[in-house]
Amino acid sequence: MNFCTTADINYLTKALALYQSLCDNVEDFTLYFLAIDYETFNALSSLELKNVTIFLLPEMEHNDKELRNAKNNPPSKYGTQYSQYCWTLTPYFTNYILNNFIKKNEYLMYVDADIYFYGNPQRILDEMNGASVGIHTHRFTEPFRETDSGWYNCGIVVFMNDVSGNGISEAWKNWLLNPKNKHYETHGKCGDQKYLELFEKMSDSVCIFD
Repeated sequence: MNFCTTADINYLTKALALYQSLCDNVEDFTLYFLAIDYETFNALSSLELKNVTIFLLPEMEHNDKELRNAKNNPPSKYGTQYSQYCWTLTPYFTNYILNNFIKKNEYLMYVDADIYFYGNPQRILDEMNGASVGIHTHRFTEPFRETDSGWYNCGIVVFMNDVSGNGISEAWKNWLLNPKNKHYETHGKCGDQKYLELFEKMSDSVCIFD
């Protein structure tokens, strides 16, 4: 199974707990880890964790002007300019790994660094039943469905490396990189999250898992 996550030094202990939960519940996996700062990168590297492939954000920024420019994007309604940039890294890094490291028709699961698995996440893929994209709701009660934070939660988002999965992943990345996109006013008020509501409109192969 393939997973990816991002974290800075403030979230490193949470990310290490995520890693331990994968070790406890998944027999064979790769965790692609984007270290947002040098301190996180150095700490992870020193641990020499099995099944973890580490990427350093400053290196990715060096190779991508559009990503560097995104650091100057304004904050959305919730959070700071820095948190907005961190939210941009979620779809950016997921799309990068999906396109460069995941085999055709295989899955990549983005997981927030503060997620902890108490069972095998293969159950999520089983529930998707071959769908190209998997998302889950906040479980808000009905009166709160229409909120700036969105009906869906970014804690876990799954993409298959196929036409639909790649297309939606690419669009999600581009929306965050460019706050002048046509959906920003309606779906850009909470970083990367409310954009998930657009996924179902883009493909019939989107699974809403419990």
